[in-house]
Amino acid sequence: MPARGRGRNSKRGVCRSTPACNQREIAEKEATPEEEPTIHAQNDLEGGHSEDDTQSVQSDFASTDAPKASKKSKPVIDFSPEEEQSMIEWLEANPVLYNKKLNLYKDTAKKEKLWRDKAVEMGKSVDVLKIWYSSLRSRYGKLKKLRSGSGDGELTERDDWVLRNFEFLRPHIYEVQKKTIISVSIREI
Repeated sequence: MPARGRGRNSKRGVCRSTPACNQREIAEKEATPEEEPTIHAQNDLEGGHSEDDTQSVQSDFASTDAPKASKKSKPVIDFSPEEEQSMIEWLEANPVLYNKKLNLYKDTAKKEKLWRDKAVEMGKSVDVLKIWYSSLRSRYGKLKKLRSGSGDGELTERDDWVLRNFEFLRPHIYEVQKKTIISVSIREI
Protein backbone atom coordinates (compact mmCIF):
# COMPACT_ATOMS: atom_id res chain seq x y z
CA MET A 1 0.00 0.00 0.00
CA PRO A 2 1.50 3.34 -0.97
CA ALA A 3 2.36 5.80 1.77
CA ARG A 4 0.21 8.85 2.21
CA GLY A 5 1.73 12.14 1.19
CA ARG A 6 3.16 14.39 3.88
CA GLY A 7 4.42 17.17 1.70
CA ARG A 8 3.82 20.88 2.09
CA ASN A 9 0.54 20.83 0.16
CA SER A 10 -0.82 17.53 1.45
CA LYS A 11 -3.55 17.14 4.02
CA ARG A 12 -3.21 14.58 6.77
CA GLY A 13 -5.09 11.41 5.93
CA VAL A 14 -5.72 12.29 2.27
CA CYS A 15 -4.98 9.50 -0.14
CA ARG A 16 -3.60 10.59 -3.49
CA SER A 17 -2.73 7.16 -4.79
CA THR A 18 -6.02 6.39 -6.56
CA PRO A 19 -7.70 8.35 -9.36
CA ALA A 20 -10.93 8.56 -7.34
CA CYS A 21 -9.09 10.33 -4.51
CA ASN A 22 -7.49 12.76 -6.94
CA GLN A 23 -10.84 13.55 -8.58
CA ARG A 24 -12.48 14.11 -5.19
CA GLU A 25 -9.69 16.48 -4.15
CA ILE A 26 -9.97 18.44 -7.41
CA ALA A 27 -13.75 18.71 -6.99
CA GLU A 28 -13.32 20.00 -3.42
CA LYS A 29 -10.85 22.66 -4.58
CA GLU A 30 -13.21 23.82 -7.32
CA ALA A 31 -16.18 23.93 -4.93
CA THR A 32 -14.44 26.14 -2.35
CA PRO A 33 -13.58 29.63 -3.51
CA GLU A 34 -10.04 30.79 -2.90
CA GLU A 35 -9.67 33.65 -0.47
CA GLU A 36 -7.53 36.63 -1.29
CA PRO A 37 -4.30 36.42 0.71
CA THR A 38 -3.98 40.22 0.86
CA ILE A 39 -6.77 40.52 3.43
CA HIS A 40 -4.96 38.31 5.91
CA ALA A 41 -1.57 39.80 5.10
CA GLN A 42 -2.91 43.31 5.66
CA ASN A 43 -4.40 42.31 9.03
CA ASP A 44 -1.14 40.63 10.02
CA LEU A 45 0.75 43.82 9.22
CA GLU A 46 -1.67 45.87 11.30
CA GLY A 47 -1.03 43.59 14.25
CA GLY A 48 -4.34 41.85 14.79
CA HIS A 49 -7.54 40.35 13.53
CA SER A 50 -11.03 41.60 13.93
CA GLU A 51 -13.89 39.29 14.93
CA ASP A 52 -15.16 39.31 11.35
CA ASP A 53 -11.79 38.11 10.06
CA THR A 54 -11.61 35.37 12.67
CA GLN A 55 -15.10 34.16 11.76
CA SER A 56 -14.29 34.18 8.06
CA VAL A 57 -11.10 32.18 8.66
CA GLN A 58 -13.00 29.70 10.82
CA SER A 59 -15.74 29.36 8.21
CA ASP A 60 -13.07 28.80 5.53
CA PHE A 61 -11.60 25.96 7.55
CA ALA A 62 -15.04 24.53 8.23
CA SER A 63 -15.90 24.53 4.53
CA THR A 64 -12.76 22.60 3.54
CA ASP A 65 -13.10 19.96 6.24
CA ALA A 66 -15.64 17.16 6.09
CA PRO A 67 -18.86 17.94 7.98
CA LYS A 68 -18.63 16.71 11.54
CA ALA A 69 -21.59 15.08 13.21
CA SER A 70 -22.53 16.75 16.46
CA LYS A 71 -22.26 14.55 19.50
CA LYS A 72 -25.46 13.57 21.21
CA SER A 73 -25.49 15.02 24.70
CA LYS A 74 -25.77 12.49 27.46
CA PRO A 75 -28.62 12.93 29.91
CA VAL A 76 -27.65 13.77 33.45
CA ILE A 77 -28.67 11.03 35.84
CA ASP A 78 -28.98 12.39 39.35
CA PHE A 79 -31.17 10.24 41.52
CA SER A 80 -31.52 10.79 45.23
CA PRO A 81 -31.21 7.69 47.44
CA GLU A 82 -35.00 7.75 47.94
CA GLU A 83 -35.59 7.84 44.16
CA GLU A 84 -33.17 4.95 43.63
CA GLN A 85 -34.92 2.89 46.30
CA SER A 86 -38.28 3.73 44.71
CA MET A 87 -36.96 2.56 41.32
CA ILE A 88 -35.69 -0.71 42.79
CA GLU A 89 -39.04 -1.42 44.46
CA TRP A 90 -40.84 -0.59 41.21
CA LEU A 91 -38.55 -2.88 39.20
CA GLU A 92 -39.12 -5.75 41.64
CA ALA A 93 -42.89 -5.22 41.35
CA ASN A 94 -42.71 -5.33 37.52
CA PRO A 95 -40.83 -8.50 36.52
CA VAL A 96 -42.13 -8.09 32.96
CA LEU A 97 -39.21 -5.66 32.47
CA TYR A 98 -36.46 -8.21 33.17
CA ASN A 99 -37.92 -11.76 33.30
CA LYS A 100 -37.52 -13.24 29.82
CA LYS A 101 -39.56 -16.32 30.75
CA LEU A 102 -42.81 -14.33 30.98
CA ASN A 103 -45.03 -14.11 27.90
CA LEU A 104 -45.54 -10.38 28.49
CA TYR A 105 -41.77 -9.79 28.27
CA LYS A 106 -42.19 -9.54 24.50
CA ASP A 107 -45.00 -6.99 24.79
CA THR A 108 -42.92 -3.88 24.16
CA ALA A 109 -45.94 -1.56 24.19
CA LYS A 110 -46.81 -2.61 27.75
CA LYS A 111 -43.20 -2.19 28.86
CA GLU A 112 -42.96 1.25 27.26
CA LYS A 113 -46.17 2.29 29.02
CA LEU A 114 -44.72 1.16 32.36
CA TRP A 115 -41.55 3.18 31.72
CA ARG A 116 -43.56 6.27 30.67
CA ASP A 117 -45.82 6.07 33.72
CA LYS A 118 -42.85 5.78 36.08
CA ALA A 119 -41.06 8.65 34.33
CA VAL A 120 -44.11 10.91 34.75
CA GLU A 121 -44.43 9.87 38.40
CA MET A 122 -40.78 10.72 39.10
CA GLY A 123 -40.62 13.81 36.89
CA LYS A 124 -37.76 12.41 34.79
CA SER A 125 -37.45 11.35 31.17
CA VAL A 126 -37.87 7.74 30.08
CA ASP A 127 -34.33 7.73 28.67
CA VAL A 128 -32.88 8.70 32.06
CA LEU A 129 -34.73 5.87 33.79
CA LYS A 130 -33.70 3.31 31.19
CA ILE A 131 -30.06 4.40 31.23
CA TRP A 132 -29.99 4.26 35.03
CA TYR A 133 -31.47 0.75 35.03
CA SER A 134 -29.29 -0.50 32.20
CA SER A 135 -26.06 0.78 33.71
CA LEU A 136 -26.79 -0.61 37.17
CA ARG A 137 -27.96 -3.94 35.73
CA SER A 138 -24.71 -4.22 33.80
CA ARG A 139 -22.75 -3.26 36.88
CA TYR A 140 -24.56 -5.90 38.91
CA GLY A 141 -23.80 -8.53 36.28
CA LYS A 142 -20.10 -7.68 36.32
CA LEU A 143 -19.96 -7.68 40.11
CA LYS A 144 -21.80 -11.01 40.24
CA LYS A 145 -19.13 -12.60 38.04
CA LEU A 146 -16.34 -11.72 40.46
CA ARG A 147 -14.91 -14.92 41.78
CA SER A 148 -13.61 -15.29 45.29
CA GLY A 149 -9.84 -15.18 45.43
CA SER A 150 -9.60 -13.21 42.19
CA GLY A 151 -7.57 -10.55 43.96
CA ASP A 152 -9.77 -7.64 42.89
CA GLY A 153 -9.74 -6.16 46.37
CA GLU A 154 -12.60 -4.89 48.43
CA LEU A 155 -15.82 -3.63 46.93
CA THR A 156 -16.69 0.02 47.12
CA GLU A 157 -19.69 1.17 49.12
CA ARG A 158 -21.63 1.71 45.87
CA ASP A 159 -20.71 -1.77 44.55
CA ASP A 160 -21.89 -3.33 47.79
CA TRP A 161 -25.16 -1.38 47.52
CA VAL A 162 -25.67 -2.55 43.93
CA LEU A 163 -25.06 -6.19 44.89
CA ARG A 164 -27.51 -6.03 47.80
CA ASN A 165 -30.31 -4.16 46.03
CA PHE A 166 -30.22 -5.89 42.64
CA GLU A 167 -30.12 -9.41 44.05
CA PHE A 168 -33.61 -9.98 42.60
CA LEU A 169 -31.97 -10.01 39.13
CA ARG A 170 -29.66 -12.96 39.92
CA PRO A 171 -31.81 -15.70 38.32
CA HIS A 172 -32.43 -13.56 35.24
CA ILE A 173 -28.86 -12.71 34.27
CA TYR A 174 -27.06 -15.36 32.29
CA GLU A 175 -23.37 -15.31 31.53
CA VAL A 176 -22.66 -15.69 27.83
CA GLN A 177 -19.91 -18.21 27.28
CA LYS A 178 -17.03 -17.00 25.16
CA LYS A 179 -16.27 -18.92 22.00
CA THR A 180 -13.00 -20.77 22.08
CA ILE A 181 -10.85 -20.00 19.10
CA ILE A 182 -8.99 -22.99 17.72
CA SER A 183 -6.04 -22.36 15.50
CA VAL A 184 -6.09 -24.03 12.07
CA SER A 185 -2.66 -25.53 12.67
CA ILE A 186 -3.78 -27.11 15.95
CA ARG A 187 -6.92 -28.55 14.34
CA GLU A 188 -4.88 -30.24 11.60
CA ILE A 189 -2.82 -32.11 14.18
